[in-house]
Amino acid sequence: MIKKPLYAATVVSAKPREKAYKLSDGGGLYLEVLPSGSKSWRLKYRFGGVEKKMTFGLDPVITLQQARELSRDAKRLLAQGVDPQEAKKTAQSALRVVADKVTTFRDVAEIVFEQKELRCSESYYTNYRRSIEIHLMPIFGDRAIKDITSRDVLAACKDASKKGAYLSHKLAQRAGEIFDQAVHDNDRESNPVSKATYKNLPTFKEENFKTIVPEQLPEFFHDLREYRGFPLTKIMIEFLMHSMLRTIEVRRLEWNHINYESEPRKLRPEQTKNIDWTPPMSIDIPSGAELNRKNTPIVPMSKQLLKLLEKARDIVGKGNSELVFPMFRDYSRMSSENVITAALRGMGWSGELTGHGFRALARTTLEEVGKFGSDPLELQLGHGISRDSTEAAYRRVALMPERIEAMQWWSDFLTSKKAESLNL
Repeated sequence: MIKKPLYAATVVSAKPREKAYKLSDGGGLYLEVLPSGSKSWRLKYRFGGVEKKMTFGLDPVITLQQARELSRDAKRLLAQGVDPQEAKKTAQSALRVVADKVTTFRDVAEIVFEQKELRCSESYYTNYRRSIEIHLMPIFGDRAIKDITSRDVLAACKDASKKGAYLSHKLAQRAGEIFDQAVHDNDRESNPVSKATYKNLPTFKEENFKTIVPEQLPEFFHDLREYRGFPLTKIMIEFLMHSMLRTIEVRRLEWNHINYESEPRKLRPEQTKNIDWTPPMSIDIPSGAELNRKNTPIVPMSKQLLKLLEKARDIVGKGNSELVFPMFRDYSRMSSENVITAALRGMGWSGELTGHGFRALARTTLEEVGKFGSDPLELQLGHGISRDSTEAAYRRVALMPERIEAMQWWSDFLTSKKAESLNL
């Protein structure tokens, strides 16, 4: 499909949305519009068989016409076998040495943003950048990075702590990464974020994900049935309960992850030998690297999970989305990270339960039954079971028969609790 080039008026009128989005100009050039309102020109290209991205600058400092010229310059370098992003870094380093220019906090932050975008998942990168643009850029953005003191950073993080103590610690960590980059580039002598910074921030205690006990399940299913939200969200919550997956894994789940073959695609033949696979299906979650996890599970498909997938397809429509649980208003986009939280709040369960808490409920219930060992349950949750790296290198068991039995038992258990809810 040939994409139409952008018009200057389209760039000017582009408004921020809840999540970052892109406006393509063709040839790999696009404008990324962030929730903060910032508009950044970027070029996607391939070098050495690897997809890469580079940033040209913010609109309107860089106009549409200038972005196109920079894109053409980058492609000329590619034609000569030169990576334009590396060429840009070299030029920037040279300028920092020879130019009598004050390096601002924003200048260094943009370098860190580029690094994060290359190494991290899109959702983490967006969250990382947005937190800095909202809480730190208005204070430090145009200030010389060499002049920012520890007291300045502490004051900014304490101000952010009004929205959550956890946020203040996270901002201190991210600011520290930017100052580390400044030290690396000889733009300042030391990093003002130290242990003393964290000690003077409001303390917070990390809590386990809130969950409920099995006796509360009938009441929960009753409230889920009465919930007047989007039907696909209700199915998504049930799917989350039955699958024991992480919320991010359910949100990112695509139809091509559903395996209708007799054996999981990720397992070696010796790991699937003598498996009574009923029904002969699985959900093969993407690689751990893609989701920033060391281990991601293969989910044996219980009969109930299969029915939930069929219900989801009936709502979305076959072929209308690559995603199993897409966004309500736009089937091409992944559902919001707050969709489960908002639904639980609407049902009156936000103080007692989180989406991730369903995993703890399943893990505890299955172990207390006494039929299933710890190792297969940990593997099903996507956790490692080896005590050290040496053991992990040699112990590559899948324990699929036990996991298949556990998953069907768990789905049957949830079904029985759902039936009990009809009497409430």
